[in-house]
Amino acid sequence: MFGVPIQTPRDRVKGRVDPTNLKNETTLLSLEEEQSLVEHVEVMAQLGYGITNNKLKELGAELAQTLGIKSNAKPPSNCWMTGFLKRWKERVSSVKPSALETNRAKSASPAVVERYFQKGY
Repeated sequence: MFGVPIQTPRDRVKGRVDPTNLKNETTLLSLEEEQSLVEHVEVMAQLGYGITNNKLKELGAELAQTLGIKSNAKPPSNCWMTGFLKRWKERVSSVKPSALETNRAKSASPAVVERYFQKGY
């Protein structure tokens, strides 16, 4: 009637599943590995390079592949991304970039930038 596979209640009845602890606590990367990824993102942010969610997933996949956790560089799922952002919400957030103000964009012409460096600021 509800579309529940027959194996699900069978596992519960036979004690194969603990109904009080259904949350999957395993993650792709360990806490220390995720922390190194967070530190990299923070350094990039300090340098003025924002990282998109897709780029963050790619970095996570590359790290997992380098560490031998994954055999391919396929990015992790959006669920991993959501969990990662929840685990590191004090240090990492996903925000929509704002458009560059018109006056600021006009003031950053190649001539203005060249003049800035010639004056030695």
